[in-house]
This record gives sequence, C-alpha cells and structure tokens, in this order.
Amino acid sequence: MTSAWSGRRLLRWSALWLPAVVLGVLAWRHRWVADDGFIDLHIADNLLSGLGPVFNAGERVEAYTSPLWVALLALVAWPTKPFVAEGLPPFEWISVGLGLLISVAALGIASMASDRLRRSDEAASLPIPFGALGILAVEPFWDYSTSGLETSLVFLWLALSFWATVVTRDRPTRLAQLLTGLLVGLGPLVRPDLGIFSVLFGGLTIAFAAGRRRRLEILAAMLALPLAYQLFRMGYFACLLPNTALAKEASFAYWRHGWVYFVEFEKTYELWVLLIALIAAEVFLFGSFWKGKDRRSALLVAAPALGGLLHGLYITRVGGDFLHARLLLPAVFALAMPVATLRLREFKILGLVLVPWAIVCVLTSEIPLDKDDLGIERGRLNFILLSKSDHPVSLDDYRQMGWSIEVDKLFKQIDDANQTKPDRTERGLFSKWASSASLPAAFNPWIHAEAVAYRGAIGLLGYRGRQRLFVCDFHGLADPIASRLELASVDKGGVWHSGRGKPGHEKRLKSDWCVARLVASLDAKPTAANVRVLLAALGCGDLAELQAATTTRLTWKRFWRNVWVAPRLTRVRIPQDFVEARERFCGS
Repeated sequence: MTSAWSGRRLLRWSALWLPAVVLGVLAWRHRWVADDGFIDLHIADNLLSGLGPVFNAGERVEAYTSPLWVALLALVAWPTKPFVAEGLPPFEWISVGLGLLISVAALGIASMASDRLRRSDEAASLPIPFGALGILAVEPFWDYSTSGLETSLVFLWLALSFWATVVTRDRPTRLAQLLTGLLVGLGPLVRPDLGIFSVLFGGLTIAFAAGRRRRLEILAAMLALPLAYQLFRMGYFACLLPNTALAKEASFAYWRHGWVYFVEFEKTYELWVLLIALIAAEVFLFGSFWKGKDRRSALLVAAPALGGLLHGLYITRVGGDFLHARLLLPAVFALAMPVATLRLREFKILGLVLVPWAIVCVLTSEIPLDKDDLGIERGRLNFILLSKSDHPVSLDDYRQMGWSIEVDKLFKQIDDANQTKPDRTERGLFSKWASSASLPAAFNPWIHAEAVAYRGAIGLLGYRGRQRLFVCDFHGLADPIASRLELASVDKGGVWHSGRGKPGHEKRLKSDWCVARLVASLDAKPTAANVRVLLAALGCGDLAELQAATTTRLTWKRFWRNVWVAPRLTRVRIPQDFVEARERFCGS
C-alpha cells in the first residue's frame, strides 16, 4: 500500500515537472545574452564595485527596469569577487544559469499551483500538461529564459504569487497570509507593470483574510518593500519612475505600434488557437467551481487570467517592445497558469485542439524578418548573425563586432597618451561611435571615466569598458537628459507626424549635449555655439536642479532635497531645439 502510494506520488510529481525540465533543455539550446541584458550586468558590476546601482559611475540614473533582477545578479556574483581580483565576475554565465533555473522553477511551480487548485487528495487522476504545453510550444519562451533580461524572474514571481495565493485558500493562517502579502507586493520591483497582478493577487489574499486588523496587516506587508524602494528611488535618483520609463514615455498611448507588435506575435505562432483554448478551459473551470459554491477557487481561476488580459492590453497600449514577443510573454504565462494542468476528462476535448497546434507550432513557426521596418527585432537570431556565434553569451563571443574594436582603439589611445604624458591625469577622450575622430578633453570632476563614448546600444559597450568608459546614451535609457527629451515631430513628404517610432529608440540626444554636460574644456579650443547655448541652459531652472540631483555628492541633505524635487523633475521635458531649451529654462 505504502509503496504503491509513493509510486503514485512520484508519478504525479514527474507529470508536473516534466514540462519544466523540457523547457530547461530548450532554453539551454537557445542560450544567449541580449545587449539590454548587459546593461543589467554592468549595473550589477558597478554595485559590487561600490559605485552604486548606476550605469555610469558618478551619475545617479536608474537605467534598469527590474531592481530585484539586478540585486539577484549582484548577490549571486558577490561570492566570486575575491577570486577575480580586479576582473569581472562571470556575470554572463551567472545570468544564463539563473535564468534557466528560474524559468524551470516557474513552470514547475505554476503546474503545482494549477494541480493544487482543483485536486482534493493524492488519489485524484494524474495531471495532464495543458497550459504548460502551450508555453513549451512558443519559441520566445525558450529564448528569453536565458537572455540576461528579467523575463525569467517575471515568470517565477507570477508562479510563486499564484501558488502562494492558492495556499492561503487552504491554510488561511496569519503567517501564510502575511508572507503572501509580502511576496505579491514585490511585483513592481520585478517590473513596474506587474503592479496589475499585485493588485489582483493582493486583493484575493486580503479577501481571504478574516477581520479588519488582519487585512490591514496584509496590506501593510504588501506595501512595505515597494514604498521603501520608492523612497530610495526618489532620494537617490530624484525621480518617481525608472529612467527607462521616461525614455520610452510609458505613460503615453501608442496603440498603433502596440497592435502591430501583438499581431506580429500572434500571426507567427497562430496564437489565437492557444488563447481560445486557454480561455475556454478557464471558463469551464471557473463555472464548475462557481456552481459548486466554491467561490474562492473560482476567483483564483479568474485573477491570473484577468491579469494576463489586462497586462497584454497595457503592453499593447504603450506600444509593445522592439524585441519580438518579449513583453507579451508574461500575459500568456499568466493566462496559462490556472490551467497549466488539467484532468484527463477535461483534457480530452481541448487537448485534441492544443496538441496538433503545439506540434505544428514547434515544427513550422519562424520569427519573421522586419521587412516592413516595423521596429521589431528578432532578438536572439539577430545577435547570432551579428556575433557569428551560435550561442552569443560572453564578451568573447562578441569580440569581432564594431563596438568592441572601437573600445579597444579608444583605450589604446588613452594608454599611449598616459605613457607620453603621464603627469597629465585629467586627459581623456571624447569619441563618437563609428568615427575615428577623437577629441582630447578635460572632463568635469564628477566624471570618473577615462573616456566618453556617444552611443545608442549601450549594454555590451558599457560592460566591455567597465569603469574606464562613460557612455553617453543618446536613446536615454541611461541618460537623464536624453530620457526627458520631447518626442519630436517629423516632416514626411510635407505631412507632419509625431515622433513615435521604434519603442525605446524614439529619442535621439545630439552629441552637443554630451559635450556641454561632460567636458570642462577642449584643449583651449573655442567652444561651439551650440555648446555655449546648452551650457547656459544647463545652468538654469530645472535643468540645473537635475544636474545637481544626479551628479553632486549624495549627502542626507541632498537625499531629502531629491525626494522633494523628484515629482517636478519627473515631469520635466526638454525641447529638441537648443535655443528653445535655453529659453524654456532660462527665460528669453
């Protein structure tokens, strides 16, 4: 009897975790690290080096979207620091390993939560992968499990939040409910847009609690860490939002590109089959719980499904992303969670639809080229072509690309200059990307680097240059001025259009801004007229406040001053025209 019972439990656990293991194998076969992933790796390196959670040493800008992902990278890499001396910890492989393990855990936990949601005892029929099968069939889930980005952590947080909420249904103890509240409150620290799910899962946890006092305790647990980090964000970065949200204008609607982004994802995999199957299964499951007077279980089916729909709608509203499918994956994962597994009798009809779709999807789907200039890149496939490596993970895999050659040339010039004039320590180089011309310069005191590079794709470049290189990011992810530029209007054949375009690449800071902000003198050469205008603008009003808030030494006085000015500086937008910028901030 005991042996048969143990064998059945082993069979059940195998059925629950087999899809997760398969996802791990597929993710390993598609291992890579994206350029934006190297942004997080570079920030984690700076954090471990004692420079703070910043991209450019000396300038406090929140260039990351996921505080918890950067913290996790730094925490795992920290034990390796004594063994690498002044070199880099193996951040690339740490991110790949973490992403793979986290993705496996996420799908396994989601399957466990789905199974627990409906079964009453161990003798129930074995769970059959359903939503989990849908996730396995969509190739971007393989790609973004090891991309160096926070996507895998998003999956894990969703799965853990769902599982913990199901547990509080069965065991509504004070400790379980408070821990669940603390967990679901972490959503905005994984990604700000996950606040949608925090509200839904947190609302269920509060609804399951008995008594006003318990509910207030759960609410306090939910808000504690997000509010603490928000205070840190305001005092350290002088902003209410991540700088990436400003650069992408995440508060503005961009439905046209968002719809293009969704349709490109849907058509590539005929995703309508999966979405209809998932929703049909959830409607059936919700109805069976509701008819059985099990309101709590019915709400547990509805919450992640509703969250997935709302999150997908939000991503579509803000314009999607420039990487194929990436930001819509959490919505699909959330939709799949309540029905990650089904009973055999439930699976029979819907499985006849889903299994053939999954087979065809895996065998025939192919991420399309951006032939119509839609601003959607193929992600991993693009980097394979650029790096000429089947698995571009480490810096060595990218050595032959132009950015790496540029950095090598830049540092060679610096080293040669230091050998020729070793006493001239203030000498640096200001270099435009893909240009052989460089400009000897003396940098402002808050610049700790030996050289400045003007570039848009900043992840690999910054990670390669480390603290020796200051990257002036003209797209604005890591630049407080570029992120606050107004979206320009563009004249196309006599018709004026808004400056909306490829998400995250719509703003373009002119190099004169970099010279005005970073360079103290240019070897006694006369300063260009544009730079003189910008120097005047940078000394006035909110621009002067922004410079001080992000570059002056952080004292407690400066911290609380930043907290006070953060709302105002978040709203600041800077005209593209230099003279107009000076007039706006300095007056006519």
